Amino acid sequence: MWESEEAKRSLIKAARSTDFASRPSRDQAIRKLQAMSQEAENRVPMWKDDTGVRAVLISTAKLTDLADKAARVHAISTFWNLAGAPANKKSMWLDLRVRTVLTEAATLSRAEDTKARAAAVATLCCMSAEEANREPMWRDEGNRSAVVEAALTTDPGSGQLRERALAILLDLSSKQENAESIWEDVYGARAALVSAANQSEPCSSRSRLYALAALQSLSDEVKNRASMWADWQGARACLVQGALLRNVDDAEARACSLAALWGLSCVPLNCGPMWQDEYGARAALVEAARINDPKLRKLRHHALAALQNLATEAANKVSMWQDEDGLRAVLIAAASSADPVFLRARLCAIRTLQSLTAEPANRPSMWKDDGARQVLLAAAELEEPEHRKVRSCALGALSNLATEPPAAQESSTKDAGSAPAPAPRRTSLAYDDYDPVFNADSREARAKMLRNALASVGTGSFFDAPPLSPKDSKIDKVTALRQALHSTRLSTD
Repeated sequence: MWESEEAKRSLIKAARSTDFASRPSRDQAIRKLQAMSQEAENRVPMWKDDTGVRAVLISTAKLTDLADKAARVHAISTFWNLAGAPANKKSMWLDLRVRTVLTEAATLSRAEDTKARAAAVATLCCMSAEEANREPMWRDEGNRSAVVEAALTTDPGSGQLRERALAILLDLSSKQENAESIWEDVYGARAALVSAANQSEPCSSRSRLYALAALQSLSDEVKNRASMWADWQGARACLVQGALLRNVDDAEARACSLAALWGLSCVPLNCGPMWQDEYGARAALVEAARINDPKLRKLRHHALAALQNLATEAANKVSMWQDEDGLRAVLIAAASSADPVFLRARLCAIRTLQSLTAEPANRPSMWKDDGARQVLLAAAELEEPEHRKVRSCALGALSNLATEPPAAQESSTKDAGSAPAPAPRRTSLAYDDYDPVFNADSREARAKMLRNALASVGTGSFFDAPPLSPKDSKIDKVTALRQALHSTRLSTD
């Protein structure tokens, strides 16, 4: 790295110069250190030189005189480069001197300090990529204030500053220990995320993506879910808007929004209101569940997973099934898909149908519906190991359909004249031959055979499918989004 030990001492000495006459040579020395830090192999040894390079950069980054503006920017930009080395990130945050210098620079507000502030926020953004830093970075009041303030900026000339600040909030929100506290920061972090995620706000598509992804992370925290849905003008509106995006370039933002709605649907308290939100959450979920492009399968799965959860709410079951041209058509289409790419979507659709069959009022019309009956019968015939869960849920749904509702039996005995119980529902010969389960002479016998079939695939559940949690929906999400960040050195020209 150094031509010689003497060359190193000479450069460090020049960089430490403080008198006015030595400023040109000092600035040149700092620029050389910045240039050296662009080489990946130099970053770790430069950072480890505590009493030399590191000490010089800290003292220069503290300078506040306008005449020292260029040197300060070069010093902070060097820290930015050093923070690009994975081995440096944790120790850089743990160094109180560096942390203080960066958080102070990140709060600069003078127009002439724009570059220094941008470089400081970019350095903090590199440091937040280290998972071990995320909890202490949020807990640090100075860092939190600096990041939130940058994320709240709406100055058209500070788009990249805002983008990197939002990327930091995305990193910090992915840490479970931070999620509740970030959401509760109503006028700080929450306001910054909601503002950037709002489709009506002037904001870059990348900033909006980071904001929606951060809201998705916050929705993974169970304690946040009820209040996030209740925030109807804020987070809820942003997530619904994001879930309704149709441009293919917005696919990742839409996926984050749908995954967040999926998370919110895990709370029973939210399920009724989410389905009742006919032109908001319901419309977004049903529309996304129609997607049949394999490249966008993630969107379809997130939507169907959320709808599966909504179907576990007793108050939703009848109206969900009665939505003939909307949800019903979507479920039958997804449940009939044999494309392996859509296996998860198919499972969610079958599970949703299973939950809908748990409602006695739905059973007659569901059995009479050719589409629903055919997809359930076909799924019940699947034998491949990868279709085990699909078959199990289809059998569960058929078991529900074959079970006489207790209420119906009671009403039959209350009619005057001792009316006979309803005759077992008969199907055509084709369906009788389709599966031996349907050759039974009575509902009770068929139900028993279906339960035995369920036992053969390892489950005794034949009512509602269990709620589905989006715990795997954001695997490597933060890492993938971070790769979109610009890694180039801040221009100081």
